[in-house]
Amino acid sequence: MLLWLNGDADRAAQLDGSFRALLELYETPPRVPYCALKARTRSSYAVYLPKLHKRIGSRRIDECDGRDVLQEFDACCEAASGGSP
Repeated sequence: MLLWLNGDADRAAQLDGSFRALLELYETPPRVPYCALKARTRSSYAVYLPKLHKRIGSRRIDECDGRDVLQEFDACCEAASGGSP
């Protein structure tokens, strides 16, 4: 509602409360912080973002806290470094 009131109805329509929607918003123009990253950082994100989509994309943000996200990110890092997925 606040996004809509601020004139950002398109963004409000994209958000459904899932991590997938949040990640897609981060990666999609016109507000693309992802594209503004330095090349080396962007290449790292290119590895981790698809893993986060797969692991937590369907989870609702309001049903998680920072510990859940850190746990999933750690699991992605471990899998990327050759540990168990």
